[in-house]
Amino acid sequence: MIGPGFVLMALVCAATITIYFLIQSKHEETMARIDQGMEEEGESVTSVILNLGIVFCSIGIGFISGYIVSDSTSVPDHVAFPSSLSICGGLGLIVSYLINNRLRGE
Repeated sequence: MIGPGFVLMALVCAATITIYFLIQSKHEETMARIDQGMEEEGESVTSVILNLGIVFCSIGIGFISGYIVSDSTSVPDHVAFPSSLSICGGLGLIVSYLINNRLRGE
């Protein structure tokens, strides 16, 4: 019988292999750009910090709204928290995308 330890180990292995191939493909793409003489396009540190800040703030708002929903209505905690986190996290990603497009001037 497959236990929880085996499943956890399989998930960690799958995540590690996926991250390895993502890094490898990014490196190969960068090396191909350098060989062709193309400029390397990089994301600025401020853009990454802005994205993380917006997403974490929206997740915090999701926690607060999940607590308010579960406390003031008859919606169970196991429904209110994931749904509010998903909605607020998605809205945070959309806001981050719109702000980054406006900063780049697209």
